[in-house]
Amino acid sequence: MIGSILVVINKRLVRAAFWLAMTLVTIGAIYLLFLSEFVFLIQILVYAGAVPVLFVFGIMLTRRKIMDEAAEPEGGT
Repeated sequence: MIGSILVVINKRLVRAAFWLAMTLVTIGAIYLLFLSEFVFLIQILVYAGAVPVLFVFGIMLTRRKIMDEAAEPEGGT
């Protein structure tokens, strides 16, 4: 629960993606406690592995465009 709150309140996007990964790993651990090994494996591989990586990749791609737009002068010629 604390990890999910940190995802929402964190202002740095990469740290929010990290806390999302930790939250998804914790959910996977809960599945393992319920003796659902297959669901645990899918949770760790697909959700905890791929989703935060896609978020960080998307942040890296869009962050450059935001920085380029901020560097342009306002007057424009």
